Amino acid sequence: MEKVEENNEKQARLNETMITIRSRLLEIKNTGKQVKMTATVEGEKHSKLHPQNKSQEMQYKLVLIYTPWFGIMPWPQLKNTYNFTHFNGKSCKESRCRLTYDKKDLARSDAVMFHGTDLPSVNTMKEMSRNRSLNQRWVFFIHENPYYTFINTNMYNGFFNWTMTYRRDSDIFAPYRYYTPLDSTETSINKKQRNYAQGKDKFIAWMVSNCGKLRDKVTAKLLKYVNVTVFGPCGKHFNQTNRCNRKTRDCEKLLKRFKFYLSFENRNCIDYVTEKYWYTSFNHDMVPIVLGPLKYDSKIAIPDSYINVMDFPSLKDLASYLKYLDKNDTAYNEYFQWKRKYKLGNMNPWKCQMCADLHNPNLPPKVYDDLGSYWDKKKSCEKYEEEVRKLLQR
Repeated sequence: MEKVEENNEKQARLNETMITIRSRLLEIKNTGKQVKMTATVEGEKHSKLHPQNKSQEMQYKLVLIYTPWFGIMPWPQLKNTYNFTHFNGKSCKESRCRLTYDKKDLARSDAVMFHGTDLPSVNTMKEMSRNRSLNQRWVFFIHENPYYTFINTNMYNGFFNWTMTYRRDSDIFAPYRYYTPLDSTETSINKKQRNYAQGKDKFIAWMVSNCGKLRDKVTAKLLKYVNVTVFGPCGKHFNQTNRCNRKTRDCEKLLKRFKFYLSFENRNCIDYVTEKYWYTSFNHDMVPIVLGPLKYDSKIAIPDSYINVMDFPSLKDLASYLKYLDKNDTAYNEYFQWKRKYKLGNMNPWKCQMCADLHNPNLPPKVYDDLGSYWDKKKSCEKYEEEVRKLLQR
């Protein structure tokens, strides 16, 4: 029975992940329309990116992407060297890096990237390590939380030098999305006020396909005080049968009619903020309601853009505040003032950091001898979920 439940959970998370991937691919595709790709994958010629002599060759750092990204090769967001060395259409400050997918380049690569859910077997990793240079960095990259990594990270102790995750304490911080301040021109354009409450005749939306989590209990209790429209397979647990196919225009139009969105993650893990906050809510001008329990600071979320459940003494108090915002357009619009200061980005600046770090001779060598401890469920998630359980008792 436990095995069946585990398989169901894996399938539910896979479905959720594929929705995320499709959303990210669409964002990447749209970004690609704005940027003219002038360079290609390692091995193709481009004078600005590929050194012309041996002296120049030694100045460049080679980054090998060894594994697929959810089974996809090449990674959609990193198809070529240009993608790796440019950010927002501009060259990184340190751009002397090149990208390759050719595993024949393993021995001469300065960094080797592994996607956490596509890792080779431990025996393969050991075999790869035999002829590994002492200066070569192996990078553990993952956007899933420890519950959905689906590997025993203890088995991979001693392989990796750098972590690249959504956690702020990673060697390379790689959140799901990022935001930057508007420049002076953009600021003047965004000075015009807009009533974001206009046309919104519905209250709270929630799209969920991975059922049976702690967030379900929070929603169930919240439903005692306010109306929440639940879309997707999990709606049946709340006696709802609402449907909203994300691929359709009708669904897009429907979501834009809601004022709030439950941006509840499948697990309450440190710094874990995904597309539920960064894409679903913002793409439809809904105010995201997040389920902490940690304070969301400016490193992982946009200031004054969200409502944190854990900031309230009880869910009843949260419901009262949401009702107040529903009746007060001025107060509701305060949650969109960030648009006059910041803008969202689609590609993440971690690439620039990696290239810069590879060229930094002052970074001390390191090895994750206990990756299992770093990516531990109890340390990363369970102790924070206890705070949510306490809230449910109030």
